[in-house]
Amino acid sequence: MSISADLLRAVNREATVPDLLALAARHACRLLGTEFAAVFQVADGDRLVVGGSHGLSAEYVALVNNAEPLTLSVRSFRTPSTSAVLGGHAIALSDALADPDSAQWADMAKMQGYRALLAAPMHGLGGVALGSITAYSRAVRDFTPDDVRLIELLAEHTAGALEAAGRRDAQNGEVDRLRLETSRAAADVERYARLLHLHVELCDAVLASRGLAGIVEAVAEAVGGTAAMWDTGLRMAAWAGAGAGAGSVPIDGGADQLLDGLRSVAAAEHAAGGEGRAAALRESPDGTPVWVAPISVHDHLRGWLTASGPGVELLSAPDSAGLTLPVALELQATQHQAEIEARIASDLLSELLADTAESRAPMLRSRAEALGHDLRAPHFAALLSPTPTAVGRRPERIAQARDLARLAARLVHMSPRPLIGIMDGKLLALVPERGPEGCAGTSAEPAHGDDAALALLAESAAALYPDRRVHVLVKRGILGISAYRSSYLLLVRAAELLTAHSPDLVDIDSFGLYGVMLDSGPGEALSDFSRRLLAPLMNPSAASGSHLTSTLENWLASGTSVNECSKRMYLHRNTVAYRLRKIEELLGVDLSKPDDVLKIQLAMVVATVSGWRPAP
Repeated sequence: MSISADLLRAVNREATVPDLLALAARHACRLLGTEFAAVFQVADGDRLVVGGSHGLSAEYVALVNNAEPLTLSVRSFRTPSTSAVLGGHAIALSDALADPDSAQWADMAKMQGYRALLAAPMHGLGGVALGSITAYSRAVRDFTPDDVRLIELLAEHTAGALEAAGRRDAQNGEVDRLRLETSRAAADVERYARLLHLHVELCDAVLASRGLAGIVEAVAEAVGGTAAMWDTGLRMAAWAGAGAGAGSVPIDGGADQLLDGLRSVAAAEHAAGGEGRAAALRESPDGTPVWVAPISVHDHLRGWLTASGPGVELLSAPDSAGLTLPVALELQATQHQAEIEARIASDLLSELLADTAESRAPMLRSRAEALGHDLRAPHFAALLSPTPTAVGRRPERIAQARDLARLAARLVHMSPRPLIGIMDGKLLALVPERGPEGCAGTSAEPAHGDDAALALLAESAAALYPDRRVHVLVKRGILGISAYRSSYLLLVRAAELLTAHSPDLVDIDSFGLYGVMLDSGPGEALSDFSRRLLAPLMNPSAASGSHLTSTLENWLASGTSVNECSKRMYLHRNTVAYRLRKIEELLGVDLSKPDDVLKIQLAMVVATVSGWRPAP
């Protein structure tokens, strides 16, 4: 009874099955006075393995379990342990080395050093064979009926304890499973609550008209990191950092080091063809997980929402697919608003270019202020003109209302948005000039923000007309309502000179005073005048033509000073003077006369705009 109680206590104190069987083997040695004992378990339904032992060497246990497995098959060789399980009764062997039936496993007996053994089967509820208990004696020994009853009784108690331990382990496993499921359910509830809160924040941002800045701020707070929205040109429309609020990057701004990883992932999605791809977790170049989701409006890709932070896995949950819907709604609302503003801006631009604009200045300024434009500040005008598809043809009137809407949608993140209209079949944009800090300024000097705005205008226009080049003609420093019409007419006259060889960007101000003269006559007349005057100088058969042209350009750029020109070109002044005399002979002009110098400068400007003379 004490042995049974000992086994049950081992079960109650959460002893493992190997420890429990080792305890039963130790009791077998004590009861029967043997040196070794082993408790075998049925494994895989057809073999016995040592589950616990006392006195047996590790080498012997490994040999029995692996090298010489004891199989429960009538065709395999029998051992007392397997015979006890198969026969259902105890098996005693007084001398293993003398028994002829033991010849196959006699080497194993010699290895461990036993001669006699006694094995009894273990049966569970319903007579299920659980294994056997085998006691080994070093000396030859005849086991008595009392020895057999003792080992059978120990086998019964061990079987009961083994089944109790199995039920205990099964219950503990079920408890652990339930505990794990409860923990997962709690985590799912928490994640769902966080997702629901994020959905509410996103919808609130849309309904409260907080724009993209409010959306990315909510995403950044949810992941405890950084979020950013990128347009299809990989320009950052808005970004936010957890605890740092939200901000939008101006068109001339760039992503700092913190946002480089987000931009690189958006760029990779763009290269992989972002349309149709699902939101997913990606890795930035430094290995940081980044969530990226394509945002589409009416099946047209509009950009990517990216986020990174400690809680970014929240966004990759299976039930987070609806996160992009509020973003798409916001983009759609912004696009719709931009289209309405574009129509209003187009009407305003048409009135600003009318010859009655000056008389209606107060009313026009008030309407412009409602669109974020201060007409008292300097603006620049950009005329977007595609190259004609046929050689020699002038640019066509191809801009339509849908082009204006599509262009406005691409410029939705510019602030303030430019006044864009269709004038004579071409797209005209009136944009506030930006100071050094990226804000509208009062200086007429070009800033980095102006260059970025021009690049965005050119890129957006090129996307409207993918089958041809788009030329951008620019007039800067336009100040005052009266200057809008004259600047526009100047750009139109310059556009008449465009050919397939003209440069992509024509900055009227780079030609100085002579650029203003582009409106001195029809485009064809100016081109004919330029070719007629400069043809002798541009003759490719003249070996010195390029030297003469370069000398003329530098002489004009030096204020018609021979000394300054020689310094610029690192030439002797006599060489410069000789070349100037040669130019006079070829062109039939007198460079000492201001009128002739003016004609030559105008002809070179026209040649540059029309593209038949490369820009200096």
